[in-house]
Amino acid sequence: MTGTEAVNVYKRGISRSDEVLAKVDLNAPPRWWPPAGEFNAPTMSDGRDVVFRVFVETSVHAGHLGRAGYC
Repeated sequence: MTGTEAVNVYKRGISRSDEVLAKVDLNAPPRWWPPAGEFNAPTMSDGRDVVFRVFVETSVHAGHLGRAGYC
């Protein structure tokens, strides 16, 4: 995959995320959460917590790519 193709895939993901977020109640709690022993993370109280976690994870992993010379 070329860099341009990767960026285009990412842009399609952004568009899809925008569609989903436009329909979601960010004040509502997550519909499901794994049992405590299966996922070692604090429970997220609402959709905003979930979106914030996605931002954090994305930025962390984007940083890894940058350090590896891919960005």
